[in-house]
This record gives sequence, C-alpha cells and structure tokens, in this order.
Amino acid sequence: MTDSPAHGWARYAQALIRGDSYASAARRAGFDKSAFSRWQQGKRPDPVCAVKLARAYGGDVLEALVAAGLITAEEAGQPQMRPARMLREAERLADGIRAAAGAQESATAALRSLLEIPEVRGALVASGEEAGA
Repeated sequence: MTDSPAHGWARYAQALIRGDSYASAARRAGFDKSAFSRWQQGKRPDPVCAVKLARAYGGDVLEALVAAGLITAEEAGQPQMRPARMLREAERLADGIRAAAGAQESATAALRSLLEIPEVRGALVASGEEAGA
C-alpha cells in the first residue's frame, strides 16, 4: 500500500522539524499548530504553510512542495529529490568539518607564533633536555 501525498508530507514535516514540538514549529513558521494535526490525519498542506515551514527550517521550498504533493518532481526540475533529513545532516557535517579545520589552522598558527618567542623556545628546549636526562 502506498502512502498518499498528504501522509508523505506529514513524514517530511516531522523530519524537517526534528525534535521540535508542533507548537514550537508552528510558531517558528508562522502558522497555527493545528495544521500538524490535520497533516497527521492525512490532509494536504496548503502551499503557503508548506513554503513557510520549509523556509523556517532551512529546507528547500521546491522539495517541500513536492513532498506535499502540490507539484511534481519534474515540475520542480528535481527528478531525483533528496530527503530533507539527509541534506540537513550533510550540511551539518560539512559545517562541523569546516569548523574543525579552522580550529586546527588557528591552533597551528598560535603554536608557531609561540615558538617564535625566544623564551618559549628556550623553555621547551630546556624541558626536553631535562626529560632526556
């Protein structure tokens, strides 16, 4: 048995808001929380709510309209839609990798700066000699 587009939308919306409550998500998107109950009952969202929710959570508007069954993937120019959750996770991972790389570069630059100070370099050399004794 296949899901109706409305039930697909309910799953899409749930994945998009992650752990937020319906009240919090509705407030963030700017519509009434009762919309989530209607979607869980199989009602299709109106285009305005679909767009508002996608924008509020950084989702792709065209992907949201496709998930809601309001337009086809072909109409959106996206024949192979990626699930919103996978896209968000990939973006989050990329942000984390960029942040870690930036932190590593900063730490390396700070260490190089410290090593240029004669007193620091001398202290490191002296501690290395003591450890080797």
